[in-house]
Amino acid sequence: MLVAIAAGCHIKLHSCRIGLVLYFHSKTDMINIILDIAKIRNQTIILKEKIIQELEKLPEPLLQEILDFVQFLQAKSQKDKILEITIMSESSLQKDWLRLEEDAAWQDL
Repeated sequence: MLVAIAAGCHIKLHSCRIGLVLYFHSKTDMINIILDIAKIRNQTIILKEKIIQELEKLPEPLLQEILDFVQFLQAKSQKDKILEITIMSESSLQKDWLRLEEDAAWQDL
């Protein structure tokens, strides 16, 4: 169980089979979190609209360059996510790696 502080509100995060369950301290906390999420989404929409407006002003030859850059950023982000997952799983996998049976199994390689 993790306790997180968002928008000055205490919420408990509990991971389960169906996903992530949020336990709010009060209805006010829940409303504040929902409003914060809506504000962030609205800012994201505004940012996307600005990007589209700027893209529409560019000459066609630059659009391929922009597409290449966006694809580069996506690939970089994917690599970062894989690295993060690898680092997070290391401690749980370490339990198996450090067993004597594992050492014996890999000894001849």
